[in-house]
Amino acid sequence: GTITIPSGVSLSGGVANSPSFLVSNTANNTGKTDNAYAKMTYNVETFDTDSAISDSKFTVPSAGKYFFSVTEFLVGDSAACNDWYVALYKNGSSQVATGGNDIDFGNTLPTFSAVLDLAGSDYIEVYWRVNTASGTWGQYAGGIFQGFKIGA
Repeated sequence: GTITIPSGVSLSGGVANSPSFLVSNTANNTGKTDNAYAKMTYNVETFDTDSAISDSKFTVPSAGKYFFSVTEFLVGDSAACNDWYVALYKNGSSQVATGGNDIDFGNTLPTFSAVLDLAGSDYIEVYWRVNTASGTWGQYAGGIFQGFKIGA
């Protein structure tokens, strides 16, 4: 249906889909241990409506259901990548994870999204694990981490 709001009436309860944030990575972070989870870092904040993200960690300002999306450019530092795994960590523990495989990581930007039911003061971080043919792997420039509240 449609709701018509008369002139002079204001809405209370905050902005829809707030809090929300978008951070990105413009630096190469190489030398990550093969086949081990590593926290992703983001050095550019595009927006953060509630000042809830700091040190690549989103701290939940108000309880509710939140949508998160992550896209990363992951590359083996000296060899091809066999497979990858991504996990959203809540309060230091993996909550939801998925993985995939790709032979040519140079042309792949894995994307992952999830909805989590969170309490106020919970915090969310992004971790990836990459299995290379040999050597280390890296989080290369171009990744993003974003999220917003979708309901109570």
